[in-house]
Amino acid sequence: MYTHSAPLRLTSYEYKLQPEVYRYAVFIGLAIIAVLCAVSWLAAPKGANQVLWRSSLILSIVSCYLMWAITFLAQLHPLIEPKRNNLREEFLGH
Repeated sequence: MYTHSAPLRLTSYEYKLQPEVYRYAVFIGLAIIAVLCAVSWLAAPKGANQVLWRSSLILSIVSCYLMWAITFLAQLHPLIEPKRNNLREEFLGH
C-alpha cells in the first residue's frame, strides 16, 4: 500500500552542508576531460584535416567542461541568498 511521506525540508544550515564528493567533482571532471582530450588527440583520423579534427574535438570537450564547471560551482557556492521582504510577521518565526 502506498503511503505518502512529507518532502524533506532542509534548514539553510543543513542545505549548505555538502557531501565530500561535491567538493571534488570539479577535479574528477577535470581528470575525465583530460582523458577524453588525450583520446581525441590520439584517435583523430590521419590526413590533411588531422589538426582540424584535433582542435575541434579538444575545443568542444573543453568548452563543455567549462560550461558545466561554471554552472556547477555557481550552484554549489551561490554569491547571494534569496531573501523575501514581503512575508507577514506570523510567518517570520520570531
